[in-house]
Amino acid sequence: MDNTVHILLIEYDLAHAELIQRAFEDRGGESKLTVANTLEEARTHLKDFKPTLIIADWRLPDGDSSELLSEEHSKSHPPVIIMTSYGNERNAVDVMKSGALDYIVKSSESMTDMPHIAENAIRQWQILQQQESMQFALAESEAQFRLMAENSSDMISKHDTSGTFLYVSPACRTLLGYEPEELTGTSVTPLIHPEDANGLIELLATPTWDDITTTVHYRARRKNGEYIWLETTARLFFDKNSQ
Repeated sequence: MDNTVHILLIEYDLAHAELIQRAFEDRGGESKLTVANTLEEARTHLKDFKPTLIIADWRLPDGDSSELLSEEHSKSHPPVIIMTSYGNERNAVDVMKSGALDYIVKSSESMTDMPHIAENAIRQWQILQQQESMQFALAESEAQFRLMAENSSDMISKHDTSGTFLYVSPACRTLLGYEPEELTGTSVTPLIHPEDANGLIELLATPTWDDITTTVHYRARRKNGEYIWLETTARLFFDKNSQ
């Protein structure tokens, strides 16, 4: 596996480019730096390889690097650090809104420290990508759950540990005579026969970190006041970090 970190540096000022390049060389490691002096050169390089990180001077002879930033950001390309010699709060806000991961004001110190800045930026980007991946997986899982629940003849519901309905599927209309919105946000306790309620509530409040799947039989009160026997397969999820 190639663990090389490929960095594309877009810098028109040759002295600045040399200073940053020397800083990476002195740092050693597995970083490979490619230098482009213009936006046109940068776009040519980007056709040949996908860098791990782009470090771009804001003002370039053939345009503003924010043009490239918008192009790359819109395609979910590598993270971009914008450098400028004319730093102010307004510029920083505008650049960050455009999708830059970081905004650096040029100085001999910042350019010499660029390998460290790049390392932190890549680490931050990896964390953001992991979070995005987790959120996508969670959203996909939730969508699959709702698709199954909305089309099932069985009533499917989610509860917190106090027994409050967080979600209830449309099948509750047939089984209990309630609309889903009538139950969401309310406690399950009033619907359970008094002789069966304690056992079910204790199960929901079980202090464990492991997932449990169990079958529970209880009498549930329909909207018209009648009780019917239900067989419920309950799966309990607990977040270890919240205990």
